[in-house]
Amino acid sequence: MWKIYLCGRGTIKRQEGEMDWHELLKLELKDKYVILESGNNDSGEITVSRAPTSLEKFLPDSNKHILLSKLSKINEADFVIANVSTPAFEVFFQIIYAHLLRKPIISFVDGEVSNREIFYASAMADMVFPSYEDLVKYLREMKTIPREQRSILRDLLFVGIEKEIENLFSREDRKDALFRAAILTTQIGQLLHYLTHDRQINPAARIVGSRADEEAQLGDALIQLLIYCLSRDFNVADVYSIGLRRMEEAVWRSTQPEIVPRELRPNEIGYGISASKGEVIGRVVIIKTMDDISKINQGKCIVAIPEYQKPIWDEIAARIENVIGIISGTGTPNIHPAIVCRELKKPCIVGARDLLARLKDNEIIKMIVGTEMDDNSVMRVD
Repeated sequence: MWKIYLCGRGTIKRQEGEMDWHELLKLELKDKYVILESGNNDSGEITVSRAPTSLEKFLPDSNKHILLSKLSKINEADFVIANVSTPAFEVFFQIIYAHLLRKPIISFVDGEVSNREIFYASAMADMVFPSYEDLVKYLREMKTIPREQRSILRDLLFVGIEKEIENLFSREDRKDALFRAAILTTQIGQLLHYLTHDRQINPAARIVGSRADEEAQLGDALIQLLIYCLSRDFNVADVYSIGLRRMEEAVWRSTQPEIVPRELRPNEIGYGISASKGEVIGRVVIIKTMDDISKINQGKCIVAIPEYQKPIWDEIAARIENVIGIISGTGTPNIHPAIVCRELKKPCIVGARDLLARLKDNEIIKMIVGTEMDDNSVMRVD
């Protein structure tokens, strides 16, 4: 069952008087969700490894331990529900923290709330419901966790970082490529030295340098990477988001992302993981071996490969002008076919093993691929 964290004051107004919405929600949804909450009687013990202790300096001393306990439970939750009927520092602090963790946030209001306050809530939430009843109805019917919105706060932070780096770099008198490359590789090399001598990772290693030295080298390397990013005309927020996505997709791990199962829609053959957005209708050809490559020479087609194999992909890439879309039974959105499809604005779905099993050579199909990882569908066309 999904874990939801309840954020906000504990009562809502009803004809029979004020009622505790936490208790009401637990009664209504106890069989569907695990409900996490934090009250004034909490001990303040941090129960998860990702405890937000670095936030302590921003918190008032009077209730610091209580708020830290709440933040630790946000770490644990799958998504957050916030009652923004009575805006308060603690409520919005928790919403901001959940937002920075990229947790989906659902807000609701109870009674009359100003448009400005609704705007603040909706800017941080995936959705805002006008009443508690609407929220409960949605939660009863919800089949998938809402997608988190792109972090507005994070983007604002990166805009500020870019301004600082641009101002800093404008005063540099050595901007030639070789010199900048030498600085960057030197700093990265120093960090590799510290990393490989980490006694926890490598018990036999000798101790190198001090913590302060390592922190200084890390700071230098970080600034040089940011300078590299801006000098090559990349958006820092976009690069950061791509890096997060690649980590989530387990690019460097042996295990690959799993597709959340769902029921097939009318006329739908299957689905996978969105790797390159687009929509196309065409003949599908299934390429399993080198002998199948000639099918691509017969005209425009959607190529389906049961698994990514570099020798076969190299032959497909050589005929890419005839390929209008790609479906792969394995892989992540960062395998080479997916990257090429994004460059050429062609739709691509990966990790679609079940879909490949249902496809037939030369049948006409329609691919619809959105920007989200699970926003795609393949249908037969009569």
